[in-house]
Amino acid sequence: MRHPMGTISAGLLVLALGACAKGSAERAITAAEKAVAGIQADASKIAPAELKALTDSIAAMKAHVAAGDHRAALMGGRSVATGARDLGSSLATRKEQLTTSFNAVAGELPAQLTAVLARIKELQGLRRLPGGIDPAKFSALAADAGGWETAWKAAADGFAAGNLSEALSQARAIATKVADARSLLGMS
Repeated sequence: MRHPMGTISAGLLVLALGACAKGSAERAITAAEKAVAGIQADASKIAPAELKALTDSIAAMKAHVAAGDHRAALMGGRSVATGARDLGSSLATRKEQLTTSFNAVAGELPAQLTAVLARIKELQGLRRLPGGIDPAKFSALAADAGGWETAWKAAADGFAAGNLSEALSQARAIATKVADARSLLGMS
């Protein structure tokens, strides 16, 4: 026959260990949140996808605690803190890489964009398109090209505001469109 005090003691021990694990998990979440908050201002402009992954991990850790899976939350907290530290240490290098890449695109794109828009305007003034240019594709190109200058200005303004990752993505998208237009228009 079991002694009732032994069963009660074992139950209290399990409760105490559970409370300790929950407290450790909550402290790990708090530490992870502080680590992410420390890099958030720069990371949101330089590495937004990686920052989102870290904040999503924190939300998942909170869900683990709510579900009673304190061990997973504790391990996740350590992982997020390490990830935030690693991301923070790589931000300067990433900023330099993004700046170099943007400047490379910015060095060529404005002149190419101006040339493409001038060629489109020139061809629109003709009664008949030169051979090799599909009229339907040209019409679509002319309609789309109207917003390219605005999009380029938005990318340049974003870069000036420090939103490096987003600005580079926008600039590359415009550069791709300009390259495709140059090909369609027979420009080298």
